[in-house]
Amino acid sequence: RECKKQSIDFSQVLESAILPEICKRFNCATTEDLFAGIGAGDIRLDTVVNKLREEFRGKSEPQALPEIKPGREDSGGSSALLVEGVDGVMVRLAFCCKPLPGDEVVGYTTRGRGVSVHRTDCPNALRYRETEPDRLINVRWGRNTLGDYSAEIEAVCINRERLLMDIMTIMAETKTAVNGVRVSVDKRNKSCSVFIKVEIKSLDQLDYLIQRVRRVRDVLDVYRVINRHNASRTTDK
Repeated sequence: RECKKQSIDFSQVLESAILPEICKRFNCATTEDLFAGIGAGDIRLDTVVNKLREEFRGKSEPQALPEIKPGREDSGGSSALLVEGVDGVMVRLAFCCKPLPGDEVVGYTTRGRGVSVHRTDCPNALRYRETEPDRLINVRWGRNTLGDYSAEIEAVCINRERLLMDIMTIMAETKTAVNGVRVSVDKRNKSCSVFIKVEIKSLDQLDYLIQRVRRVRDVLDVYRVINRHNASRTTDK
């Protein structure tokens, strides 16, 4: 995502000679070590991006990204999210399950913060259905869902050299903006889990991205993370 903000084509970055130079600067043996260091917070992202901006300034045209603002109900259905029977209410996407256009959703009427929209299978939504059913409200997607939505995937893999690089190549090829990467390694069975926070426009795009990552060598499976606090996964789109 930071590369996109600076009008830098990430696919060009992967193919350039600048990455090895940056690796040397931060004492990283490989680009995979560099990405892991950024994801862990050991290497400052802004320093890396500034170096890339110096190298690629003017090589890519800036792209205008539409803002995503979950909308309010209107007669034409032109908002991103429509709340049944309520006009002028503040609507926001729940952080716990991060709904995407195409997900089945339900609204929860908060105390003073409008309506929070959850996936219907979100553990929090299921809990509300049991404990506070009167606060749930019907919500549906409108026509104006263009824009970027946050999502997170987990790739369960056999650990090897250049694994993270191969996965990040898929992100570049699919023009997927990446907000963060975290790798959890299990040395006992030589496996690892790669958690990637991405910006996605729709459920179909996320499904396509998951299928592409699944094809990477030594990737055993890929999940969409829907609720980190409850360690929940979903194998659907």
